[in-house]
Amino acid sequence: GGDGQVLAVANVGDSRTYLLRNGQLSLLTRDHSWVQEMVRAGQITREQAEIHPKRSTLTRALGIGGAVQVDVDIIEPKPGDRYLLCSDGLWDELTLTQIRNLLETVTDPDDAAARLVGDALVAGGRDNVTVVVVDAEEVPSLVALPDPDPDDARTKGEDEGQEDPLRAAEEEAS
Repeated sequence: GGDGQVLAVANVGDSRTYLLRNGQLSLLTRDHSWVQEMVRAGQITREQAEIHPKRSTLTRALGIGGAVQVDVDIIEPKPGDRYLLCSDGLWDELTLTQIRNLLETVTDPDDAAARLVGDALVAGGRDNVTVVVVDAEEVPSLVALPDPDPDDARTKGEDEGQEDPLRAAEEEAS
């Protein structure tokens, strides 16, 4: 944290990005569906949205028309964060509690993704199930190394007396 490293989260449609941090699973993206627009406007409840016959009707999607508005959020990842990118085939089949519990107990991200896909298929698998799990890790700051000292024996080539083939090619080309 605080080192200027950021993560851009972009979405269009109803694929989602979740953040698991300190045991809390938070939705980072907003669905672009007709029913979710109604929920945001207060016209129906979340519970009504889950069973609404038009819950899969999208208001934004890629590949349908020309320009599309993309939601982009910039967040600061912290070591230990786990990100879940998934299609509606996952979150439509499993509860958030099931998803969170699996993300907390399966430590390898690839294994967690495979288990989530498998669990969604077993639960009904009525839609395609796409899952990516990414763990944020501590990234050491880059340290600028000093330029090598041309007189330092450790930085000289083993074959000091031989011609440099790259320099010879450059001279030949000019």
